[in-house]
Amino acid sequence: LFPGERSPALASERPGGLWFRQGRDLRRSGLTAPVGSGAIGQGSMAVIQNQPGPEIGKALGSFALFSGLEGRVLDRLGAIAGRGTWQAGSYLFHRGDPGNHMLALTGGRVRLSLGSAQGRELVLRHSVAGDILGELALMDGEPRSADARVLEPVQAVIIP
Repeated sequence: LFPGERSPALASERPGGLWFRQGRDLRRSGLTAPVGSGAIGQGSMAVIQNQPGPEIGKALGSFALFSGLEGRVLDRLGAIAGRGTWQAGSYLFHRGDPGNHMLALTGGRVRLSLGSAQGRELVLRHSVAGDILGELALMDGEPRSADARVLEPVQAVIIP
C-alpha cells in the first residue's frame, strides 16, 4: 500500500490512473480480474476503468445526492472516480466488507439483502440506474451492512 493509506479498495491519485486492491496487491485500472479480499466486488469479476474528466462529473451531477454541487466540484469528483462493470450473479460487496467506496449506478439492477441464521434471505430493496449504494459505510467508516448482488449487468461510477 502507499504511505498513509488505510487498506483502500481504490487509490485514485496514483501514477498511471485509478488503482484497485486485489488481495494484498494494488493493480492498475483497465484490467479485468477477480477482485480479492477487501476490494470492490469481493469474489466477483469487475472491470475497473479510469476515465477521468468532465463526462464522469456530468454523470454524477444527474444523481440527486450531487445535483446541487457546482461544476468545478463535480469535475474534481470526476477526476478521482472511475467506472466499473459487473456481470449478473456477481457481488458488488458483501455484508462486513470495508466501506471504502460508494457506487453511483448508471445501469443494471442490484438486490440488497441480509442472510438469516436459518439460511434465508431478507431482501431489503432493489437498486437501479440513478441509485447510490455504499454511501453510509463510506461516511461512517463501518463495514457494509448488507450484500449487494448483481441481478442484471451493472455499470457504475466508483467514488473512493
